[in-house]
Amino acid sequence: MKLNQNGRRQIIKDEYDLFDNKARKSWEFICVYMNWEIVKNKEDYFEDYVCKINKIYYPMELQVAAYWHNHSLDKLSNFYISKSKIDLLRGYVSKYINVEAGCVFMNCIPNKFATINIKNISDNYLNQNEQGEFYYKIPINENINYFETDLIDDKCDCLDNHLEIMQRSKGRMKHLEQDYNIRGFNGICCR
Repeated sequence: MKLNQNGRRQIIKDEYDLFDNKARKSWEFICVYMNWEIVKNKEDYFEDYVCKINKIYYPMELQVAAYWHNHSLDKLSNFYISKSKIDLLRGYVSKYINVEAGCVFMNCIPNKFATINIKNISDNYLNQNEQGEFYYKIPINENINYFETDLIDDKCDCLDNHLEIMQRSKGRMKHLEQDYNIRGFNGICCR
């Protein structure tokens, strides 16, 4: 697979549309519920989201971890994110005052969330895949803040409605058909 000008894998449109839509809709719901000011929620291929919380700006990268279905976090060991995304967020923190930055990983619903401040993403986590893309492999048990909500009452429908996308990666399939994955219909993307 050829890398783009940012050293990242090329966007696969149907995957991007599915996951980006879920991430943005659910995070907007969380921000409104928490009464956080949404400063930016438009795709411009920079940071995904910017919230203002207690006079601090938070540029964020939102990412549906497609291998994290509707099951507990203890079934996973790592989150993965492109180095270029972290570099962009680190640039904001070093350039501006009153700025913190982080990543928000979420399951496929999304009703489970894991966050990490970029200050806690160590260069020891840096790896490179076979295509040459640099990425961080972040251990779940280190510096991850976890929460879930019952405000979004949906189930994992990846097997029924997104099987082709799931089959593109063994990691996405690993937990999909297990008994601990709570399956059903997820109305967030497939109405």
